[in-house]
Amino acid sequence: MNLSLNDLSERVRKLELLNENLGYRISRLSKLVEVEAVMRLQSVGVSLYEFRIIIILGIFEEATARDLSELMVIDKGQISRVVSQLVRRGYIRSRQDAENRLFKLLSLTPEGMKVHGKLEVLFEDRNRAFVANVSQDDMETFQRVLAQLSETVEQRLKTERAR
Repeated sequence: MNLSLNDLSERVRKLELLNENLGYRISRLSKLVEVEAVMRLQSVGVSLYEFRIIIILGIFEEATARDLSELMVIDKGQISRVVSQLVRRGYIRSRQDAENRLFKLLSLTPEGMKVHGKLEVLFEDRNRAFVANVSQDDMETFQRVLAQLSETVEQRLKTERAR
């Protein structure tokens, strides 16, 4: 593709406009992080959703499918399919919630805890590499702004759903 200087300038201008769009930038970064994660996960043999569920259960110890759905912002049907795969693979177990029999509590099995440990090591390295060139002050600002944006979007969604 041979572009004239004018065509190239116009293309650069359009890319600059696109990069001013916050939603686009966040979405693109999210996709890049996902693609990189999928590449890393191949060595462990788990999918992106399986990874996320294993990490969440490693942190919370127990959670319901509803909890996972809310934390991951994924519909309960998708969560149910991934949970079923993880149960079949022996990474998580399910038990009836004694306080609310409508819910099943999910937790890692000993085999799931081993996988969780591998994933933690794999992704701790990645996370350090991601922020290696970012100052502590910039990271604190980024975390604060990210929290503010998340809160704003969640509030807007709640308002829209209430209508």
